[in-house]
This record gives sequence, structure tokens and C-alpha cells, in this order.
Amino acid sequence: MAPAAHQAIYFAYGSNMMTTRLQARCTTARPIGVATLDGYNVGFNKQSSDGSGKAGLIEELGATTFGVAFTIDMSDLITLDRFEGTGYARVSNLMIQMVRTQGGSAILPSAPIDAVSYLPRQITQGLKPYDWYLGLILAGCREHALPETYWSEIAQAAADPDPDPSRAAAREAHRLLKSI
Repeated sequence: MAPAAHQAIYFAYGSNMMTTRLQARCTTARPIGVATLDGYNVGFNKQSSDGSGKAGLIEELGATTFGVAFTIDMSDLITLDRFEGTGYARVSNLMIQMVRTQGGSAILPSAPIDAVSYLPRQITQGLKPYDWYLGLILAGCREHALPETYWSEIAQAAADPDPDPSRAAAREAHRLLKSI
């Protein structure tokens, strides 16, 4: 699958897997389906400006990360750069594979597709996500029917309650999570 000339394929593996969250940021984002990225593992290893852990990919031999592939206009990709901030670097030429899911299992991988995603500029171990952030990730996993064996591991992550429930990101997350 090749995107239109003015579009890119974006691989979301964190809170942006939730379509309504990504579309609130980038109106042209359209889900294509479940995808995998070999050679990377996801963890809460990117320190946010609020001190919590955000999802980040780290290279790991033999690992496979599930996520959601979206088409996105190049103009919105620039917008997404601002949302992801300076703590992430946009990386091109990641080779993802589209997969179909059935009964919670991944089947029938496709030929590799060139995608962009965001990787942490710095890895920090021992971070915990806020509960609302973890909730957004799990909502995206369920929405797109990622294999339960994959997202159940993510669900086991220790999460902290946000010490500032009036934080704009927390309010947005709670609004999005109530809408599902």
C-alpha cells in the first residue's frame, strides 16, 4: 500500500493509537489497520516534561511491537512533530508489516511498508506512566483489536495517578476515555 504523494504512513504505538486522540491533533489521520515493527520493544522510557513515563521504542533484537498504521497528510505530520515535542525524533524508513487480527491473534502479515514514527531522543529507565496515559494506550489497543497477549502485558505496567488532575492532557484524556 503506497500513500498518496502528499501523505505518509505513520506507525502509532502509544496513546496516538486511539483514533480520536490522533484525529484531535491531526485531522487528516485515517487508520489503515494493525501493524507490527520488528526489532523494537515498547516501554515507558521517555521522560515527559511532567515527569511521567511516555511510550518509547527501543531497539531490541528479536522483539516485535504492535501498533496502528495511519495515513496522514504531510502538513499534519509537521503538526504532529509539535505535539510530540523535542523529546522525540521523527524517524523515517521504518519497515512495518500490516497484519490482520482474528480472535485476538495476528495472522497473515503483509510485505513490509515504509513508515514514519517517533523514537525517544533519550531513554530513561524506571519511569511510570500516569493512569490516564496508560488508559489511552489500552483504549487504542482495544479499538483496533491488537492481540490481547500483546496489550495485556502493557496493562500490567505500574501507573501512577496524576498529581495534577487539572492538567490539560489529563482533562483531554478523561474526556476521550469517557467517549468510548
